[in-house]
Amino acid sequence: MSHITLPSSPKAPSINPWKHLIEKQNQQEYLENDEIDQTIDEENLSVAMRIAQSLWPEEALYLFNERALADRLKLFQKHFIPEKHEREIAYAVKANPRKRVLKILGTPGGNQEGISHFDCASIGEIERVLETHPNATILYNHPIKRRKDIQNASFYGVNHYTAQTKGEIDKILENTSLLDPRTLEIAIRMKTPNSEAGANLSEKFGADPKLVPDLIKYIREKSEAKVGLSIHTGSQNPDPHSYQRGIQQMLAIAKAHKGVHTINIGGGLPANYLGYPEVEVISLLGSISDTIRDHIDGALSGEKGNKIIIEPGRAMVAETTDLFFPVVATEKDEQRIYTHEGRYMSFLSARMHGYQLHLNALREDPQVDRPFSDEKTEFEVYGMTCDSADSLGKVDLPTDIKEGDLLHSPTAGAYTDASATGFNGFNKPKWMSYNPLSEKREQVVDGYKIRSLTSIEITPEITKKVADFYRYTFNNNGHYGYFPKSQTFVSPQEIFSTDEHGFVSLAQMDSLKGLPSLNGENNEMIIFHDPDTTTSRIEEKLKKNANLTIIEDEQTGEMIGFTFGYGCSLKEGFEKEWKHTDYYCAQQDSSKERDFDKFMKVITPLMEQELEKAGKYPEKITENTQIFISNCVAISPKAQGKKLLPKMMQQYQESIPERMRDRIVIGEAEDGGRFQKILEDAGNVSSERGYLSDHWVFIVGYHETSINGFARNHKKNARKKRPFQRIRNTSIPRDPHTTEAFQMSS
Repeated sequence: MSHITLPSSPKAPSINPWKHLIEKQNQQEYLENDEIDQTIDEENLSVAMRIAQSLWPEEALYLFNERALADRLKLFQKHFIPEKHEREIAYAVKANPRKRVLKILGTPGGNQEGISHFDCASIGEIERVLETHPNATILYNHPIKRRKDIQNASFYGVNHYTAQTKGEIDKILENTSLLDPRTLEIAIRMKTPNSEAGANLSEKFGADPKLVPDLIKYIREKSEAKVGLSIHTGSQNPDPHSYQRGIQQMLAIAKAHKGVHTINIGGGLPANYLGYPEVEVISLLGSISDTIRDHIDGALSGEKGNKIIIEPGRAMVAETTDLFFPVVATEKDEQRIYTHEGRYMSFLSARMHGYQLHLNALREDPQVDRPFSDEKTEFEVYGMTCDSADSLGKVDLPTDIKEGDLLHSPTAGAYTDASATGFNGFNKPKWMSYNPLSEKREQVVDGYKIRSLTSIEITPEITKKVADFYRYTFNNNGHYGYFPKSQTFVSPQEIFSTDEHGFVSLAQMDSLKGLPSLNGENNEMIIFHDPDTTTSRIEEKLKKNANLTIIEDEQTGEMIGFTFGYGCSLKEGFEKEWKHTDYYCAQQDSSKERDFDKFMKVITPLMEQELEKAGKYPEKITENTQIFISNCVAISPKAQGKKLLPKMMQQYQESIPERMRDRIVIGEAEDGGRFQKILEDAGNVSSERGYLSDHWVFIVGYHETSINGFARNHKKNARKKRPFQRIRNTSIPRDPHTTEAFQMSS
């Protein structure tokens, strides 16, 4: 067990802080339990569901739409007092604490800003957020806390706490001695009437408004801490008047006491569940924002760092996730259905608070199996546990529903997976994401747009542009002709006139209908001449689990650079990339195919070495081991001197989805070439010579410090003046007659 030792300080209390480093075995189990079971590179829910079923037959399945969450965040950013610079959106972690959810909310992408504030109720939630976003601002808003939890939170640098009594205020002041008292903030939680809410939280939490003035005075007299006020109008509350009343009352108290540092209106915004009137969140946010605008003057203290906070949880995530679960058995005479779900799993919160998730019946393949009849029957839907109370209630479903059919809930993103139990030994649903979202996707540098795309975003037009640019750069790099008998390469510059950069245009090269020959020997180089063949091969690599980053002229749209890679198994990578020694030739000779067993003997020790360097647990390398193949980098001489190559590579690395990052990266580099030297001098990779050819070597590294990270390492090592420094100025070619275009067939 690894322990954290507190820094010595006369103020440091004698505490045992939260163990940030835990036993490796437990940590591995924790991460495995939290990770996405599968990410499906598909934007259509129906298709994603069928793929998920093929992976996990007869299992209950959550399907989380990553882009839907990003869009939901945009909605809050656009409609909650967007003109107020004090505005902060803090995600209520308890609604869905999955790290993928936290990652998307806290990471900017495209033109969207991520959030930096997270509403946490426990040390477990705090640690979850900080593991995902180390610089996040934590609002420790549970109004009742253990002393050791306050101590541990202060060790993490948390300086925002909530209280509802003098006793809790004393507890906070006594156990945050690690913090500068001037940075401490204590928000007083007020009761608010919320009879319309699904869960009236003021029954359990909040100080009577009559006592709040005395609590404000108490904090100010006893400490230098800043004072805030917070309310919570209840969970699943569709009533705008509840928010208006609570906000007005809170702001009136703040004004009467010369303003407070923060105003927190809490969460509680509803999702559209069955039995509730449909709520338009935009309208509700508009009403809340108008109330704040009308009454905020004088309510804030005017100090630096004043904030107006909203804390959506359910309304942020509920409608981003669909739940599918199978019918296990039916008893038509008793009008009962048994499913692999129930009140001890995804429906625990719904059954406790009396709301009903929508349930629709689905038949996996109505083309094969007869569609449902129009006749409906009210069935009692039971879960699988031995508790007779494990029921979802009575639901109208097709009379002919049967084993193997599915039930579907479209609003299953909040308080479902988070509160599900493993009672009776039944496993929780598998959690999968689809419609994946990259972390960093677009930037503009000196008039050039650098954008990153996943497979579902790559259109045929983009694929064609990539294929044409691929041919343009590689042909000009001396691969226009290949004559295997004499082992001779011919460049287009030997045949055509060149431009000011020493390049031959693609139009010139394509004008030559008959490929050149040499001493009667045919030119075998086909991929760089035939647009259809090149496009087809590029398309095959980009169609699944791929990440493509391109540089385009912002005005003309002309492509001047690209790099891409894709995830697959070792066996798939071998078949696509390394099986054929004559990959680029018109005719591929089966006698020249490489042997997979020999490939594994070469690649396995390299992978094991890199895993060990990365501090990863030993694992058996098999043909099914998942890797990331960094396939190709090409950039035009028009990028000369603009430092676009490192920026493109850094964005490419950052855009790769999280699920792909815990993998070995495999690539190729020219033996003794610039790219190999950059990586090896930085100590980031292992290389193997001789297997591919006399001229190319395998490059194998762990994701964060390998091929994809070379731009970031370029900057880091330059600052540290390590050996990398000596060649940093050659990472972009200075010779106008060459291009930085190299095949890393992996």
